[in-house]
Formats: sequence, C-alpha cells, structure tokens
Amino acid sequence: MDAGQDAGYDADLDALPVHAAAVRLGISPAAVRKRIRRRSLRAFQQDGEWRIVLPRVDGVRGTPGSRGGAPGVPPPSTNGVTYDVPRDVPRDTPPALVQVLEDALRAAREEALFLRQELTARQRQLEQDAQERAELRRLLALALQTRMLPAPAVENQPGVDIPPPRPWWAALLWWRR
Repeated sequence: MDAGQDAGYDADLDALPVHAAAVRLGISPAAVRKRIRRRSLRAFQQDGEWRIVLPRVDGVRGTPGSRGGAPGVPPPSTNGVTYDVPRDVPRDTPPALVQVLEDALRAAREEALFLRQELTARQRQLEQDAQERAELRRLLALALQTRMLPAPAVENQPGVDIPPPRPWWAALLWWRR
C-alpha cells in the first residue's frame, strides 16, 4: 500500500513508527493507519514499515513535551474513548474552522447524550415488558391448572336424566329427528 507521499523531511521533523505516532497524537494505531490511507498524515514506508512524519515537539526528538503526560502514555480521555484528533490546535488553523469543528463536536456530544437517554429508556421498557410477560406466564399456568381439575359429575345428582349418547352417524340423518 503506497500512500504516494514522499520520504523527504527536514531536521525539524521526526519519522516515527505507527505506534509511536499514535501515542504522540493521542489516537489509536488503527486511526493512524486510516489517516495514512486518507493521506491526511505525511508518511512513507521504510523496510516494509510505515513511518509517519511529525514535527518535533520542543525541538527534542521523540519527546512528548507540551502534550502532557509521561512518554509513551497517551493523554487521558473523559469517557475511556481515545480521541481521533489531536487535542491541541495548530496556530495556523483559521478561527472559523475551529468554530465549525467545535460546533460539530458539541452537536455530536448532544446526540450521544440523547442516544444514551433513548437507550436507557428502551432498556427500562424491555425490563418492564419482561416482567409483564412473566406475570402473564404465571397467570396462564394458574388458569391451566384450574382447567385440569375434574369437572363436577352430573351423573351422581338425583333427578337429572342424562340422555344416552347417540352414534356419530345420527347427526347425518337430520330429517329423522
């Protein structure tokens, strides 16, 4: 897979392997590979391994510097999900773009909150439905048990004449009634 990106870079840049670039950017290695495929990161292959070209932080090779945190440890996240974008905004980013991205992030967070609330409501409804089904099963079992009781015997009661059963073919002779 050749991303078509050149291997040339100057002394103020680091060529990092995928994992180290992921740590520096605060994203997963899979996200780094996706960015390589989308050509949003400068990268080249060296001996079959991708190298990502990133600016040196604090002018020292491979130091996390202003990112905060220990070397090799990505910055913490609020909900256990690693971010797919660097948290610090480059200085040459236009304010309008920053505002658009912040609005999109805010809308995505609101949608995630709404979806969590919907999921919670659906889970409650499912639990309530399960309880109702259990109650219906209990009532059905109770009804079936009462049906299994023997019917009261009419033969034993005095003064009740029970006609003898008629043969099956008697229903076909309707005119002979």
